[in-house]
Amino acid sequence: MKINSNLKNFYHEYSKKIKWKKNPKNTVNLRNKENRYEWFNDGILSSYENLITCNLQKKLNNKIAIITVSKDQIIQKFSYEEIDLKVNKLIGSFLYPYINKKIRVMIHASASIESAVWMLACSKLGFHFSVIFEDLEKIGLENRINLFKPNIFFT
Repeated sequence: MKINSNLKNFYHEYSKKIKWKKNPKNTVNLRNKENRYEWFNDGILSSYENLITCNLQKKLNNKIAIITVSKDQIIQKFSYEEIDLKVNKLIGSFLYPYINKKIRVMIHASASIESAVWMLACSKLGFHFSVIFEDLEKIGLENRINLFKPNIFFT
């Protein structure tokens, strides 16, 4: 099966709108053995750069970045600047000793501002991370921990 060149060109042009840590040379490849597509398989993204930094650079500091609703129906709104401060505080108070090390962080939490901040901090530092939400059964949790082998486990 051959990949349509129009499709490759479309995604190549679209990829220029994203900030890459390492620009991809390949737009899309077809893995014939599994008959599946791989998109930008040689590029490296930073969700932190694309979600937070670029909006701070656009002077959107006080615009709402994340809205959370607690189990008690309490609504909280966080601006890009507030998220950036929370991420940097987490890095400075807890993750700083691990900078420039190959770290794998497993995040076991509900969908919350804290778990989002952990994910963004990991992204900013280039850490590999895996997210497990709280409703996973014991055997599933054990299997994921054994497979991922985290250095840090956040819960």
